[in-house]
Amino acid sequence: MKGHHVLFLGLIAAAVSFSGNPAFAEADVSANASHPQFFVGIKPWATTWDIPLVDTTVALTNSGPVLRQTSTQVTSNVKIVPIFSAGTRYKNFVLAANYFPNTSYSTEGMTDGRVKRNEWDISVGYAFTPNILASLAYKRGKISQVLTSNSSALYGVPVGYTIEGWLLGVNASAPLQDRLSLYGNLAVGPARDKGDIPDNAGVVAHNGFYKIGEVGFSYRLSDQPNSSSMLNNVSLQVGYRSQTISIRNLAFGTLDSNAPYSVISYEKHDVVSTTQGFIVGLIGAF
Repeated sequence: MKGHHVLFLGLIAAAVSFSGNPAFAEADVSANASHPQFFVGIKPWATTWDIPLVDTTVALTNSGPVLRQTSTQVTSNVKIVPIFSAGTRYKNFVLAANYFPNTSYSTEGMTDGRVKRNEWDISVGYAFTPNILASLAYKRGKISQVLTSNSSALYGVPVGYTIEGWLLGVNASAPLQDRLSLYGNLAVGPARDKGDIPDNAGVVAHNGFYKIGEVGFSYRLSDQPNSSSMLNNVSLQVGYRSQTISIRNLAFGTLDSNAPYSVISYEKHDVVSTTQGFIVGLIGAF
């Protein structure tokens, strides 16, 4: 193969979207406590993922056959992913982390095996009011594969990528009645991917943008802040979450059909991918 840049990699960045900010406002941890408070949670997310892939086909031209790379997309079957959260709050400041464990997604046979994905984030937040919190988050993820079976058979190597980003977020909640509340969070910010090898234009990293949102209901299953128990309260959440990333200027190549498959030309396009689905959470504060 002539040069690493005969493969297009930028498209893979659009495949990942991070687990997002934890629902700080729904954790029911008090800002009036004289000591740090902690919360832990698990939020199973029933995800469907629009997985962008790089496909390669043979095309006939006046000069003979060439190999053309195109973007294709497959929507995965529903996959339930347990997002683990943990954090601490002292007065109006909150520090938290999320972990999206390594998860395999089916591509309906379009790739050699399943596409594996994992991600994590860490956030710092400040509560401006009892029901509104702003945060800054660093996120990082890893995707194992971006090539279809056709591309893998041609190039003979798996190609993955990593992506990272900085997001500004807002979390809010509004009491409805007694123990029931409405909650929502929104996070946006720039992202940057890095492929295992450069794309057809010789570019390793590409810029992008995240939009992450969640809305739902929170219900306090227990509330005993003055008891001798370590656990102050437990909240159940039910909502819907959507995470979208757009990646700009990705180079799709036209290649010579004979080894070493040199690049004849390329075109740049933007790619958008979304992960979404219903989410259920159980969060305890102590």
